[in-house]
Amino acid sequence: MEGETMKKLSREAQKGFSLIEVLVVLFILGLIAALLTMAVSKTLKKQRLSTAAEQLSSFIQKAYTETSLNQREVFIEIGAAQANGSRTVYMIEDSNENGSLDGTDTQLDTLSITYDLVLSNATTASVAWPVSSGNMIIGCSAGGRLVDPASPTKTNIDHRVELTITHSEMLSGSLKSKIRYRIAVYPIWKTTITDERY
Repeated sequence: MEGETMKKLSREAQKGFSLIEVLVVLFILGLIAALLTMAVSKTLKKQRLSTAAEQLSSFIQKAYTETSLNQREVFIEIGAAQANGSRTVYMIEDSNENGSLDGTDTQLDTLSITYDLVLSNATTASVAWPVSSGNMIIGCSAGGRLVDPASPTKTNIDHRVELTITHSEMLSGSLKSKIRYRIAVYPIWKTTITDERY
């Protein structure tokens, strides 16, 4: 009888899970959660880059719409990187119609580029945005032409200008499948966007 009671007690003790078994399951679940989090994080960063590139392209194209509505030149100015790495893109109307960017002009809109996205001027001088006081700047004339507001004579630009946007982690190599978006503005104001792997 005593042996039977011991067997019965031993079977009852085996109905639960040991601490080791629970810890192993928790470890495996934690590992799966970490892997899923990393995969989702990478996907979100790539999606945020794609969305920012589309927004920037649309923002630049909007300058033509503003010019058409008001029959005044509109400037697109990309501010220098701030201490935290973010940038602001400005859309400014030449309110006093003097053909240059000055303190009397009207800011129409802004677009923020977050710290983890990198905006770069074209590396080829023939398609680079004009630069004034460290900021990239172009203008859309009242006639819908691409102009260089940084030049003293505000000359028409007779070729496309380009800039690129990518993710800082793609530049450093920590985010794989490196993608950069190239945004081009053409002499008769029109923006295009293309993505390229590098």
